[in-house]
Amino acid sequence: MPQNSSINGRLEISTECAVNASTSNESTREESWSLPFVKHSSLLRAIEPMGVFQKMPQKPHFNLLDGSKDMYLEGLVIGYMLTFANVVEQTSKLPVSDPTSIFNGMFEALLDLESHGFDVKTVRSCLSEMQSIKEKHEQLQEQLLEYECHILEQTTEKSKITVELDHVVEEIKMLEERKAKLTSAEEEK
Repeated sequence: MPQNSSINGRLEISTECAVNASTSNESTREESWSLPFVKHSSLLRAIEPMGVFQKMPQKPHFNLLDGSKDMYLEGLVIGYMLTFANVVEQTSKLPVSDPTSIFNGMFEALLDLESHGFDVKTVRSCLSEMQSIKEKHEQLQEQLLEYECHILEQTTEKSKITVELDHVVEEIKMLEERKAKLTSAEEEK
């Protein structure tokens, strides 16, 4: 059951979320979110028990939304909650081959979420580690490309030498045949 108490003109909304739906005796825990409005939307109630908020409990404050119109507040909060869930999910599935712009966009989203009271340290740490792996991967790809170019140059040079050597061997054969003919002609005379 939601409990409301007024703190500095803001409503403190506490909700109980199911932690383990697999047992018949559902254990619950309370999360307190300082929201600048009274919850009306069933969407917000549906977001709260999402797995990401169970694994990474959050206490967003949304202080920066104070100047927003009341009609938009709940929608903005829902947007931030879904953004947090999406960033966490995308970070867990992000391939290192994705462009740097995606990493930068996620870091920007984390900064914005953090300004609204979300705890993003774990996600930022994972994202930073992935970005570091991405940078090392790109460096290794560049080195591999350099090595491949070097190997191609060496292979091309070797092919030229092999062709020239074959040509010289052919000339030597022709000169030896000519020498043999001249020697034979000289002996006849």
